[in-house]
Amino acid sequence: MGFLYESTLPALCHGHLQNTLSPEATSTFAALAEKVSINAFNPNLTEFAHTYLDVFNQGFHYAFAASIVALMISLTIYIKNKKSLPDPAAKKIASGNKEEITMDKKEIKQRIYALAAVMGVVVFF
Repeated sequence: MGFLYESTLPALCHGHLQNTLSPEATSTFAALAEKVSINAFNPNLTEFAHTYLDVFNQGFHYAFAASIVALMISLTIYIKNKKSLPDPAAKKIASGNKEEITMDKKEIKQRIYALAAVMGVVVFF
């Protein structure tokens, strides 16, 4: 998008647009604005501030959209496989005052696959 990222620059952009920057902060803002501009530096700092903040916010919109897509994929997988998941209430065996849960090998494999699928989704976040 023609800019490098500088962590202090969004706050300086907002300060410039609200006219709350001190003279020292204004000079720092101008220096950083020139530093982060890859293509051509726009000497109009107000226009630069608007453009930089728009680009900065656009990146957050793409990240949020990616998380929504991943959430929908996870929800679809869960709904599709919900009926094949084991029912823990059906596996309880009463033995005196203690309750035990027993699982067969197939159920253990299903749980491991489910954990691997969750891990795969988490890696993308």
